Amino acid sequence: SDTNGGWTEDGCLGGALRFDGLDDWVRIAQDTALLTGWPFTVSAWVKLDGTCTSDWPEVVADYEASTWNGYCLGGDSAHAAFAMVGPIALIQDTNAISDGWTRLALEYDGAQMRLYRDGATLGDPISAVFTPATNGYLAIGNGQDAGTSERWKGLIDDVRLYRAALGTNGI
Repeated sequence: SDTNGGWTEDGCLGGALRFDGLDDWVRIAQDTALLTGWPFTVSAWVKLDGTCTSDWPEVVADYEASTWNGYCLGGDSAHAAFAMVGPIALIQDTNAISDGWTRLALEYDGAQMRLYRDGATLGDPISAVFTPATNGYLAIGNGQDAGTSERWKGLIDDVRLYRAALGTNGI
């Protein structure tokens, strides 16, 4: 099998992006069409490779490493789902993301954030004050860290950004 990054037909909903956990990621210039504040939902179908060695493999990130303003959605070193709304709110699951397809979502309603896995809320909502990032880009398959500690290894499909808090019925 091909271990390099790129496009694969083996996506959850057709094709997907494959990331090698080393140097593959997508960088999208900040635009008014992207989420930059207030109520929003970010979701993606993900398949994390069990051999991923990143400390915080991130699926989608739009935050500033120096201030933590913004948000991110991904996994931790134990491969459990996590989400952050900056500058200070963090939610972590305690169960590892399996090698199969999983739908992760981060929702922020203007006062609280929620983390979803396969449509179910993980834990209680966390109060959060969202401060938008001003770093100029959104990343898929990596966070804002210049090193490799946030690189995703596996597949990412159907990344969606909504300018609304969708709630359990919408996710």
